[in-house]
Parts: sequence; C-alpha cells; structure tokens
Amino acid sequence: MKNALHRKLRNQKGFTLAEVLLAVLIMLLAGTIVVAGIPAAANVYYKVMDGANAQLLLSTTCTALRRELAFAEEVKVESGTNKVQSFVNEEGYELTLISKDAAGKEEGIKKSYTGSSAEPILLVSKAAATKDMYAKFDRITYTDGAFIVHDLKVVKNGHEYMEPIDFTVKTVRKPTAA
Repeated sequence: MKNALHRKLRNQKGFTLAEVLLAVLIMLLAGTIVVAGIPAAANVYYKVMDGANAQLLLSTTCTALRRELAFAEEVKVESGTNKVQSFVNEEGYELTLISKDAAGKEEGIKKSYTGSSAEPILLVSKAAATKDMYAKFDRITYTDGAFIVHDLKVVKNGHEYMEPIDFTVKTVRKPTAA
C-alpha cells in the first residue's frame, strides 16, 4: 500500500503548460460568447414583451371603446364628414373621445365630458398601458348605427407596434343623430 502511494506521488504525468493555457483560452472564448449574447437575448425579450403588451393594450382599448359606444345615443356629427363630435353614453353623460389634448400632446385615448370643466380622463388606465405605451386613433365616424374608429393603433416612443386597424362598434340602440 505504501509503495503504491509513493509511485503515485512520484509519477511525473500531468498537463503541460501549453495544455493548461489552451484550456483557459477556450474557457475565455466561451465566456465571452455567452456574455456578449446576454444583451442580445435581453433585447429580443423586451421586444417580444412590448409586442405582447401592445396586443393586450389594443384588446383592452377595443373593449373600453365598445363599452362606451355600444349604448350611445344622441350622436352629434360634422355634416358632410360623419365625424363624431360627441355622443351621450349609457350613464347619460355627453362626451367626446379624443386622442390628443388641446396642446396636441398624445397620452392615449381620453373621455372628455362636454360642458364640464374637469380634465379629460383616460379611457384605459395607465396601469393597462405599460411604460410609454398608449393607444390612439385618427378619427371616429358614425354611419347607419355603427361607429368606426379609424386607424386605431398602439404607440410607444413614436413607434407603432402593429398595423393600424379600423374598429367598428354597432350600437345596440338606434341613436338619434343630432
């Protein structure tokens, strides 16, 4: 037993300096590749999450628009264009849906109560619109018992996250055009 241990200790076999340096170099290269790939993978992750959040926000916005417009009455439109100026919602309030405030700033679609001095309120809460993401539209028209929200889209930092859509809401009641 003692002889076997001595033979092991006296054995000169092992890795040469060149072999150890080559192994360290390979490990460094593999580590560099992995570290360089992390930001790229994170960037792809954030893009996928933004796309998913944009789809969720668009769906939530469509639901909120349907809730406001489906029971609308007393729709006021611009003559010749059918562009909606205001309508009376289910609760009996006259309101306008706006995509820009008076200063031209876009923060998302807002409900503005006609005749009220109150600030317009967001149609979809800030919690539903993540970070700098919001929904907006070009105009709303009304024809034959249906509202059409033209060019409804989701925007974040000036970047549109999907093709704009025209969203149609048929009214449950036949509103009277004012």
